[in-house]
Amino acid sequence: MGTLFSKDKWLFNLTTPEYETAIFGYRMGELRLVSSFASADLCLDDIAQYMTDEEMLACTFRGKENIDLVRYLNSIGFLFVGTYSIVTCDTYDFYRVNMRSDLNIIQANRDDYEGMINIKKKVFDYSTHQLDPLFHNDITSHRNVLRLKSYFDNPNHYAYICKYKNKVIGYLQFIVDKEHNTALCTNGAIDPDYHRLFIGVHVYTEAFNNIFEMGIEQITSGYCNQNLPAMKIHRSCGFKLKEHEIHLRLHTW
Repeated sequence: MGTLFSKDKWLFNLTTPEYETAIFGYRMGELRLVSSFASADLCLDDIAQYMTDEEMLACTFRGKENIDLVRYLNSIGFLFVGTYSIVTCDTYDFYRVNMRSDLNIIQANRDDYEGMINIKKKVFDYSTHQLDPLFHNDITSHRNVLRLKSYFDNPNHYAYICKYKNKVIGYLQFIVDKEHNTALCTNGAIDPDYHRLFIGVHVYTEAFNNIFEMGIEQITSGYCNQNLPAMKIHRSCGFKLKEHEIHLRLHTW
């Protein structure tokens, strides 16, 4: 539970994840629309003063694109960061793209995790904080690594990797729900030294195929719309748009 703000017909919930305080050294806010009839004590017009009083560095709004809402948030200081697509693919819509027959995609084990981390440290992954030029890349890269690591101990975590000369050069992570035959693709990256070699599409399509072969009926994934290679890979594999999400941010400095 966070702090409730209202504005006209909208009700917002502002939370401050503790893990982000540890990363950035200041409290960071996350603002989302909520479908609740609860009353709010604060008007969102006053959020900048509230953030200053609470010693918050920044606040990110995440939600579906709504032009009226975006215009209002812009008017109180929220600036555009990026747009993201949530996409899904059912097993009967999946298309296996064969681009590289010389590379094998295998399930990762604990010994491979360090190679995945090393890739994550190097890539620009279009995450909402890494897209923001006001945040130092060392900090946002560290945040991305922690997000990758957070899945390792999940019992439903599956990762698939591509190795070249015993080096991990690409990976894709999933959280699999076997009870409902669904999977969430949570994270993926290709070593920047191996970009433009069609390795990305090979890693993704073979990893997706392996998940479907487990009996999974639907995979949900997502990407930043500014990340054109990721967008093209998902489309070529048969993923269809479920919804768009826009991210805007208000800084206190």
